[in-house]
Amino acid sequence: MPLFFNFTKPGPGVPEIDDRTTIKIFFDIYFRKFSKFISINFLTVLCNFPAIIVAFVLSGNFIFVDNPEMKVLNISIMYVLMGLLVCFPILTIGPFQAGLTYILRNYAREEHSFILSDFKEQTIKNFKQGLIVSFIDFLFICILIIEFKFYGGKSDFFSSMTIWINIFVFTIYSMMHMYIYQMMITVELTIIQLYKNALIFTLMKFLKNILIYIICAAIIFALAIYPIIGVIFFIILLPSTIGFIINFHAYPTIKKFLIEPAKNKEDVENKEI
Repeated sequence: MPLFFNFTKPGPGVPEIDDRTTIKIFFDIYFRKFSKFISINFLTVLCNFPAIIVAFVLSGNFIFVDNPEMKVLNISIMYVLMGLLVCFPILTIGPFQAGLTYILRNYAREEHSFILSDFKEQTIKNFKQGLIVSFIDFLFICILIIEFKFYGGKSDFFSSMTIWINIFVFTIYSMMHMYIYQMMITVELTIIQLYKNALIFTLMKFLKNILIYIICAAIIFALAIYPIIGVIFFIILLPSTIGFIINFHAYPTIKKFLIEPAKNKEDVENKEI
């Protein structure tokens, strides 16, 4: 979807051309369904509460400041890391996240969704794959923490390079999650195909992905400045807002490279029959 559309008034009987920019479409949907995003957020926090606690505890391994007087800074660091882990989403309860992603993807497509019934249906439908993705993600984060703690206390060149490589790998892995759950609930793919396609889309759309990543991270950073406000906003709106940004961004790519080719192939097969 291009950033700007050229609008020409259609003649009689011709459907109107949507002259809205991508940004305007995003905010039209967001504010039109604002109350629903709050409901989705409460559902996200409720269903992913164990994962949120785990994410917050694990983020404590990345505290950089030992001075007790800098306790607020440590809390802010933990909030940022927890926000990145939960909102992207890396550490979540996979089946529940699949159900939540289905609703957000429908909103991104400007389609209606019944929050509770669609959530339940998609959670059950994607239960196995969602659970596997959760396990892989948890294992990945644990390995990353072990490497960080092992090399973080050393000052040699190799250790420093390893830390920066791990940060880069974490960033790429985070961006892959812009696509994983939406592919899971949109097309039939194996776990290997989910991660393979997610990596391809991450690298193919790297500049756009990094822009979205920076925008989402900036929102989380801004809220981390005042942890109390950050926690309140997290409970009320943060995960659903970040989730919508991610799904709105990812859908055009998934549509172009997965949905449309599959639809065209099906049309060709139907014509041959």
